[in-house]
Amino acid sequence: MPGAVQNAICVDADDLAGSVHEAGLGRHPGDSDVAGETHALLEAFDALGLRATFFVPGHFVQDAPDLVRVMAASGHEVASHGTRHSPVSHFSPAEFLEDVRTSRCALEDLVGRRVETYKAPIWSITPRCLWAYDVLLEAGIRVDHSAMPGVVAGLGRRRGELEPFRYRDELVVIPVTTVEVLGFALPFPGGFYNAWVPAAIQQRVYDGINRRKLPFNFYFHPFEHSPAPSKRRLVKYRSLYVSLYAAHSGRYRSILARMAERYPLGTLESAYARWLTPSSVGGDIET
Repeated sequence: MPGAVQNAICVDADDLAGSVHEAGLGRHPGDSDVAGETHALLEAFDALGLRATFFVPGHFVQDAPDLVRVMAASGHEVASHGTRHSPVSHFSPAEFLEDVRTSRCALEDLVGRRVETYKAPIWSITPRCLWAYDVLLEAGIRVDHSAMPGVVAGLGRRRGELEPFRYRDELVVIPVTTVEVLGFALPFPGGFYNAWVPAAIQQRVYDGINRRKLPFNFYFHPFEHSPAPSKRRLVKYRSLYVSLYAAHSGRYRSILARMAERYPLGTLESAYARWLTPSSVGGDIET
């Protein structure tokens, strides 16, 4: 095991059927499998002795509140993924503020503790809507994990920045993991980005990050680890888009097991603990 750096596992508890509906590709009653898939994933985490950060969207709070309580009771970090699983650009600042506040309050009522970590649906904070960071502060968010390389650059840092930094001295921005290819910083945060990347290449990237005494973060969806039967079909939800997007359903079962053998893994909160105090996060951003 290369070093003793704690790294972060994140789970986006998204309903794939609902995401299809939001994309205008249709949905049928009873299509959602995410609660069952998440329950199976929680059992897998228990078997591996792992704790993760779960980014929980509004539909999950509505459909499976007891499972959100189980996440928290089992030692997982519960974080906000918004109330509506829609791109940030689809909101006005006032609508976005209401969405984030509603998500926070609903999750805090369920788990009985403050929820101050947020990730935008579909990585949808972009350089065109950096106003979202001021709104997140107003909504009481203190840790953001939405920043793709373009956003990191828009906030005045290197595109391939891996170390957390502060926005307006209050909001800790934890960039997604990237890999440098021919001088370009490319996203390498798990999910479909990494699903077909050979294990040796992934290990080379992650080992290199840990040798710098920095954690990496990676994420996946429940269907990418413990897919329901509907996700194992060649054609999913009668949609070519979904069938291609979710073609790697189940691949993270072996990926997670392999990574758990090689690296210390845990929540964002534990992996980035030394950056989550005001004196330890380098560089204030004022825009």
